[in-house]
Amino acid sequence: MQTAREERLQKLALAYRDVEWLGTRWYWNMFLFITVGILIEWTDLPMLILAIPAVFLASDFRYQLKKQKILDGYISKAQVRRQFLLRVGSHVLLYAVLTIVIIQTIEEPFWKILVAIFAILTPLYFISEWIIRRDGARDPDYISDREVARFVKQKGTSKWNTYSSDKHV
Repeated sequence: MQTAREERLQKLALAYRDVEWLGTRWYWNMFLFITVGILIEWTDLPMLILAIPAVFLASDFRYQLKKQKILDGYISKAQVRRQFLLRVGSHVLLYAVLTIVIIQTIEEPFWKILVAIFAILTPLYFISEWIIRRDGARDPDYISDREVARFVKQKGTSKWNTYSSDKHV
């Protein structure tokens, strides 16, 4: 017998696995990094480095849309919308700050760029995650994106039993 939380976790994990191909397969990441590196060398446009986080942002946005559709059946529309806007808003904010930091430090040595990125983005990331977790604490069956990612990694590549919404135990 599955609880609503377990059912929700399984559906979210399936959506995550379907959409999050960049985060789960290392060869796609290597292909992306090599392609961007080659394009930077050919075009002499160091700003192409921003394509990497943009691709990850787009991939996460697709997952957040699927997550919103799944959660509509379990929690109130207002709560689903708030969770969606918090997650997407935090990612857009972090990407915008990353873009600004890279633009401002593009002429600096690589190590200075990395220090600036970590010094500015790390606190922003932890603050946004804290806000999202605090908001999720209102729902006793809240499932974080980290929990979904852990569940996907735990299951690995084994075949999952797809749980249809019309089957209720």
